Amino acid sequence: MNAKRFRIALLLMIFLAATGCSDDPAAPPGDTGDGSAVIAAGGGSFEMPVACVGPDGYFEDGAFLLRGGNLRYDDQRQALAVDLTVTNLGAYAPPEPVRLVLQAVMPDSAVVIGADNGLTGPGAAFVFEFANDDGIWTSGEISFPRTVMFGIDPGVAVAFVGEIHAGPGDVGGAIRGLVWNDFDEDGVRDPDEPGLPGVPILLVSDDIQGSPLPMIRHTETGPEGRYEFGSLAAGYFDVSAAPYLGRELTTPELIHVLLTDSGGGVADFEGADFGYSGLPYPLISVRASADATVRTDLDDRRNDNYGLDPHLDVGGGRGGGGMPYGSADGIRSLIRFDLPEFAAPIEHAWLELTILEFVEGWDQSYRLDVHRIVDSGDRTPWIEGNGSEWDPSVPGAVWVDEAYGVAWVGAGDGGDATNVTRPDFDPRLSGSVEFRQADLAPWDFVRIEVTELVQGWISGAYPNHGLVLRDITSDGTHFKQIRFASKDVLSLLPVEMGPRLVLEIGD
Repeated sequence: MNAKRFRIALLLMIFLAATGCSDDPAAPPGDTGDGSAVIAAGGGSFEMPVACVGPDGYFEDGAFLLRGGNLRYDDQRQALAVDLTVTNLGAYAPPEPVRLVLQAVMPDSAVVIGADNGLTGPGAAFVFEFANDDGIWTSGEISFPRTVMFGIDPGVAVAFVGEIHAGPGDVGGAIRGLVWNDFDEDGVRDPDEPGLPGVPILLVSDDIQGSPLPMIRHTETGPEGRYEFGSLAAGYFDVSAAPYLGRELTTPELIHVLLTDSGGGVADFEGADFGYSGLPYPLISVRASADATVRTDLDDRRNDNYGLDPHLDVGGGRGGGGMPYGSADGIRSLIRFDLPEFAAPIEHAWLELTILEFVEGWDQSYRLDVHRIVDSGDRTPWIEGNGSEWDPSVPGAVWVDEAYGVAWVGAGDGGDATNVTRPDFDPRLSGSVEFRQADLAPWDFVRIEVTELVQGWISGAYPNHGLVLRDITSDGTHFKQIRFASKDVLSLLPVEMGPRLVLEIGD
């Protein structure tokens, strides 16, 4: 996974806030710097670059501009409305029609009104018209305004994720599937096994005909457990279902799809289905409230802060900081969870981490250890920090050298110019898991049981300062590093990929 892929993955997130029932001040309008925008009622507006997908895949990422304004609440329709236009700033002239396709709408109670394809949720499409109707979206051409409306109660904010699509809609292919609750765990859907709504589905491709760029898209299953990716160019695609509240997949976790173009359009694929085991006990999932990567293995990065990067890293050393190349425990990650109060006891607890990539090697072995962070005076509770070296980055991020927060080195080893020293941890294990690189792939997840640790946090036996992840295995020769999704990847891909605690609730 590289920075370019995350840049392509970030489609568009717009937050719309109408006045009426809330006393909270509205966020200022405009581009937030992370590919999202906030617009408030009362004349606010925004403009931001957005990727466009056409018959030949993604092209000229960021060369297309979406503008919005005139946000208002329509009392007669009981809907939040915003006027949108699109502008081609690039040299490429894609074919018309040009349309905005909504990939996600939040909250679930928001209903899309007036879409050209009749849909009222994800997949709803709005076509833009132009003064020049020559069928080509030429450079500098601006569309007429198009009103997009969301049925919602007054005072409730709405967010949506969207893509700009260009070209005839019937040229692109589609991948469709179903996610269901596999009660008998046989990998086959029976008539009494219902679909699962709200399951994140990822579509990844490094081989789209006509496009040199990789692509990631995401969606969630609808009320009946069904999903669809449309307007796809010919090429190879990987479809995977994200972890779902601790359930185990009973079907293959990754489906490879080849969409071909016969000249009359790209073929569709039906049946990219996933089954999950139906667990008999209730589960809840708690997302991380803070996480950060810390490293000691590079002399020139000793005070860099990676608090807002989209990934958490664990691995060895690259030869800096007095550590031999290939030494153990050169890169750690810290994670903290804010736990709610529970009316019933926690029977079991698992830490789940979604794999983004292995940085080097092809079949290296890992042993991921979990340790409880202990009280370290002024170093706890630790501060995640606001550093990131990725583009785009989440709101509030600064370059890693200028960031504050958790540092990678102690005060006695030459200073800690911009950060505070990292906290201490209990050397006793709170959990551990071993695996080999060849047995796992991106979008798989690693699960570690941490029941005793979580029970101690909840009972007050331990102060909840979070946990540290380490890998102390090493052959002393080869560098290794694994990257997990951080909580901040949610700002780039709004699906549940970041660190999470999955808790089994007792009676």
